[in-house]
Amino acid sequence: MKLIAVLETNQIEVPRQDVREALAASPDTYLAAQQQVMKPQLIFGVQYVLDHIPKDELVVRMGWAASGHRMLGAPILGLFVLTSNQLLFVRQDPSTKQPVLQEYPLSGISKVSQSGWPLGLRKLHFTANGEEHTLERVHKDNASYIEQELSK
Repeated sequence: MKLIAVLETNQIEVPRQDVREALAASPDTYLAAQQQVMKPQLIFGVQYVLDHIPKDELVVRMGWAASGHRMLGAPILGLFVLTSNQLLFVRQDPSTKQPVLQEYPLSGISKVSQSGWPLGLRKLHFTANGEEHTLERVHKDNASYIEQELSK
């Protein structure tokens, strides 16, 4: 099921046209087997965008991504949000219910693919607080791996 269909099925209002279009254009699907993890993250991510991204900052694409660093080991699942100004990774921390947000300036990204991910890149690497982090697009080739990691 497509991401926008999950929201429509659950009667979740998405009043911003750009956010609706970004979700509808996403090739990402909802992994029903992991609904306990994925559905809350999808709903949280969309609500975060509606509450925190200014209306004049166009949301271009949204979809699944996994973030992690050497200390954490297994990747954590969340939503990437590509806007006219930045690339974000947002998820809700399951224990604290607080947002986990990573921001990537667009100045380092020259071209963007149809799926909303930088062309030619499968992963983005960055350093924060002295730790190297990796943000990876979740696509059909690695979705089963991510799903296995989430089920542990």
